[in-house]
Amino acid sequence: MQSSCCARTTNKGYIKRVLTHPTIWPHIKGKCATDPAEYEPPVDDDTHFLKVDGGLFILHPYKDGMKIHANMVKRGQVAIEGCGAVIAYARALGVKALYAVIPTINPNVVAFAKTMGFTEYKIEQDKHYLRLGL
Repeated sequence: MQSSCCARTTNKGYIKRVLTHPTIWPHIKGKCATDPAEYEPPVDDDTHFLKVDGGLFILHPYKDGMKIHANMVKRGQVAIEGCGAVIAYARALGVKALYAVIPTINPNVVAFAKTMGFTEYKIEQDKHYLRLGL
């Protein structure tokens, strides 16, 4: 099995292609422009856009660590390997914890996070809150 890697990117074209992909956009558009053609990724120093095989992860400061957002066009083993690479990246940065906030309507994403070692610490307002200590 080949190990996946991740690399920080500021390439707005790549970021936009992944986030406006038909399998991703419906889940994030409520927080963004309603038309994918008008969407511009918020690239800044605090946000880590991490390019992995099959998609993109986003890390940004949250509580005592960073919040993680998985945006995978490809699923299955490639997503597991990509997430593992992102966890290793966060550890190398010295991040103490990763947090995920996942809508209840996405039970597959909750299950994926738990597969990756996240533990749920609350459910509130139709969202699951998960944490992974690093």
